Amino acid sequence: MSKKINVYAPCDGYVDKIQNIEDQTFADGLLGDGFFIKPESNKFYSPVKGKLTQIFNTKHAFYISSEGINILMHIGIDTVKLAGKPFQVVATEGSHVDQNGVLVEVDLTNISNQKIKTETPVVFQSQPGLKITWIKTGKVKQGDLICEVNFEVEDKTSNKTVMPVNFTGKYETVAMEINNFVGGKANYKKFYNCMTRLRIIIKDKNAVAIDKIKKISIVKGINWNGEELQIIIGGEVYKVREALEKYLDDLNNQQLNIRVNKSTTFSAKILAALGGIVTPILPILMGAGLLKALVSVLQISGAIQTIPSGTLAANLGAYDLFSVIMYLISDVGLLMIGFFFGYSTVRYLGGSTYVGGLVALTLVAPALFSGQFAFIYFTVLNVKVGIRGYTSSVVPQVGAAFIYFYFDKWVQKWMPKSVDIIFRPALSVLFTTLIVFMIVGPILGFFEAMVGNGVKYLETAPLGIGTAVYSGLRQMLVLTGLHTTVTSLIGAAGWYSGQSFNLMMAVSLAVFGQIGSGVGVVVRTKNSNIRAAAYGALPAAVFGITEPIIYGVNLPKVRPFFFGCLGAACAGLVAGIIGVNAYSGAGQGVLFFTGMFPTDDSTLTSAMLVKNVLGYVASMLVAILVPLGLVILFYKERVAELKGTKKLNNLVYKVLVKKFNFSKNQDLETLTLDLNKLTDCVSGENSKKIKKLDTLFNKKVKIQILITKVQSNEDKIKEKFATFANKNYVKGRQANVVKYNNLYHQVDFKKKYLQLNAELNNINQEMKELENWFNALQANYLKDVESILEKLNDRTNSKIFKPLVNNYFNVINSFPISYQMVEALPIEFKLNKK
Repeated sequence: MSKKINVYAPCDGYVDKIQNIEDQTFADGLLGDGFFIKPESNKFYSPVKGKLTQIFNTKHAFYISSEGINILMHIGIDTVKLAGKPFQVVATEGSHVDQNGVLVEVDLTNISNQKIKTETPVVFQSQPGLKITWIKTGKVKQGDLICEVNFEVEDKTSNKTVMPVNFTGKYETVAMEINNFVGGKANYKKFYNCMTRLRIIIKDKNAVAIDKIKKISIVKGINWNGEELQIIIGGEVYKVREALEKYLDDLNNQQLNIRVNKSTTFSAKILAALGGIVTPILPILMGAGLLKALVSVLQISGAIQTIPSGTLAANLGAYDLFSVIMYLISDVGLLMIGFFFGYSTVRYLGGSTYVGGLVALTLVAPALFSGQFAFIYFTVLNVKVGIRGYTSSVVPQVGAAFIYFYFDKWVQKWMPKSVDIIFRPALSVLFTTLIVFMIVGPILGFFEAMVGNGVKYLETAPLGIGTAVYSGLRQMLVLTGLHTTVTSLIGAAGWYSGQSFNLMMAVSLAVFGQIGSGVGVVVRTKNSNIRAAAYGALPAAVFGITEPIIYGVNLPKVRPFFFGCLGAACAGLVAGIIGVNAYSGAGQGVLFFTGMFPTDDSTLTSAMLVKNVLGYVASMLVAILVPLGLVILFYKERVAELKGTKKLNNLVYKVLVKKFNFSKNQDLETLTLDLNKLTDCVSGENSKKIKKLDTLFNKKVKIQILITKVQSNEDKIKEKFATFANKNYVKGRQANVVKYNNLYHQVDFKKKYLQLNAELNNINQEMKELENWFNALQANYLKDVESILEKLNDRTNSKIFKPLVNNYFNVINSFPISYQMVEALPIEFKLNKK
């Protein structure tokens, strides 16, 4: 049923809608809809008739309950930091109040003298059907009727069906708005995120509503880089990206290719393609690996019998039923990895996944399921070349997918539409499988086999050098997407069939190397965004998924990534010297431990098994501790402005001396004076101010992260109650619908929001003057740089110094770049440039 609350002016002043207040938190409606008043009298009365349920300990804010909803009156915007001094509270908590009773007397002059705004928001808790009917805005007197608030409440005595609440979270709303404002999904090719920006590759820039995007509450700014639209959001960006993915999936739209590399060079396209093909298969590899590990443990314990990988149905009768079932469940995923690569490639290219799947299945025909040769052309370097199945072969399956996709596109151009659906799939499958079985497959299979032989050769390198090299390179392969392909090649070389490989220790040790670096970054960094990203990425890394820790933390800082690789190489050397072996069935990350046990327990004595396990533990500790120590010792948050400027100035001198044969005393006095302007710009008091701004910004980021967590927690709780309400509605349980609807509306994090936003406003106020100063400093610095470089080009009759402007830009923007507020410019200047 409907209810109404009359709302009165709490004091004399000027009333306006809450959307027009200068404070972003209130203006965005995060604390509810309502109005604000610019007070002109010192006595504040209750704006409604109800019960005073809470007085904040700083005396600046009051909660009043009326007709079952909460009303917040917040006197001033940043008055929390005044610790209650300008406020003299008259009413008491728990008392009944109305527009005729004084709540608090306020010294408005005191507040204004401290340059704090006195605007007073009055907002209402979100309720179903809440509607504000405005009676009066503008100039008002205390007690004037401002508005009527109408809303719906559950009538427990009514037989009317109660509808469940509909929950749409903050990030879901933002995702929908972004999708609409960039012109819909048809106007962008792909999207992804870095630490602070949502990056969208746009087709038509004219269709993007930039002004509307800028007005989205959590958007900090907009930047274009060619056709890439960068929406600057901050640490919350990954939640927006996830929400956008979910939104598109819920619409049952064709899934977008989300790729990380934005370059359009050929090599970048290759790397992007590898990532797009491999990433969807990762869950299969992890799940299949874990199942294989489970079966290994059951075999070692004697719970089931050992069945060799690839055993066909005719030979399974020799084993007990449970062993056969577990074998079937665990063996197929890795044994059929070739099919998944073929299917994923077609999907990535945008071809028909059903017909492409048929091509991949044909190449693993049951008659060739074991990978045996049906016909041998010849043998080269002990490698057979001929017709065979490609169950666990990666390269031939990927090649087949490309052949199918482009041949099918060609056929589509000329085949009549009336018969296309009948003949085109058959023709495309026939052509692709014929050419792969007879020509392309044998060639690519030979290449794959030679790689396998190379793997075996690397495996036999003395003193664990091979394992050390592969361990060090493993995460670099992750960057290219080739890590899964290489693992598959090693698997095809015998690992999948139960052979042990010391080389495969790299799979685990490379992971722990990046974990060690990530922990080191957490210890050393002062950047709250980076620390939050590391905390979020480390749990996934523990279970073998290193992409978040690499792309989000280690790689952007460069050194931690390579320290992780070096730690893995050291650990690989230890594992190689000890002779630790990994068996098929090893899981990912910490679960790789299961791969220390062979599928056939007769292959190792107890002493050898203990040595294998302890050797693995020792290697793992080396992989973690070496990069951890290196990061702690040598980690650099960012380039200091003064140090970076001096380094570039010295580079200018070197170029003049080496390339243009200037003597150190020859006509360099003027140049020295000019370059000293740059160092003076970022030294002394200016250097201290930059550090202070950096510190304040980091504090701001910390609070923003906390606000995001509060928002996330509130959304989770609301989503839970909304889900329960909807489930009970479907089952016809009206009493439970009412119960969960009420619980949904009782979720209230306003007090926490107010506290955090008050702290955020204080920091913003403190930063404002420093930010204006820093912007002016940057402008003067870069103006001087351009003037100096132009003089140098004139004196040397060359343009060699012009690219140096990018180097200087990155130095003076070192602090903003470290927080990804500004994009670093490409470094084009080289000392040996001709």
